[in-house]
Amino acid sequence: MSRNGISIAEEVERDIVYYEEQGQTVVLAAMNGILCGVIVIADQLKPEASGTVAALRQMGIRVCMLTGDNRRTANAIAERVGIYPEDVNAEVLPSHKKSQVEKYQEGKTKVAMVGDGINDSPALAQADVGIAIGTGADVAVEAADVVLVKAFQLLLGCFLHWECLSSRGWLQLPWPSALSPSSATLFSSDVSATASNILRTWTRA
Repeated sequence: MSRNGISIAEEVERDIVYYEEQGQTVVLAAMNGILCGVIVIADQLKPEASGTVAALRQMGIRVCMLTGDNRRTANAIAERVGIYPEDVNAEVLPSHKKSQVEKYQEGKTKVAMVGDGINDSPALAQADVGIAIGTGADVAVEAADVVLVKAFQLLLGCFLHWECLSSRGWLQLPWPSALSPSSATLFSSDVSATASNILRTWTRA
């Protein structure tokens, strides 16, 4: 708004900060150079989300978050699901997701990328294992190694339980506004048919 010369009252600024610290995304609307609306968007976290992150961490997998949301919103969600602040990548441009995966791959680190949007496809292709959500964009599905097509009910830990991941493996979770936290952390129960795709890519440390 400031770039367009639209002023925001102090009480509105306080409300924006409050909502963002609750893990919600704030969208501002203006007309004729005057702020006329504040829209608050929130995703409902699944109760199993924090358990999923904890289970992955116990397997030696580092869980990171990628999101285009601002840092306050990202940190609030990360705190609720148990992702460490240093593993939160906020305000990431779509074009930078692939670069972030490449950065994580330095030092022969294995990276699994989960995504469902058009902007996720380059990062999915770059990752050692790209995991797409079947209800997402077709281009993301085509770029992935594994596609999960059913309701997100089972811990991702079950998907990776064959100990085919290096203890240095990282799981990169993209968390844009269009992808709910539940979609990013809870995945399909239909995992047995796709296990071979993971096993071909990952090896023991």
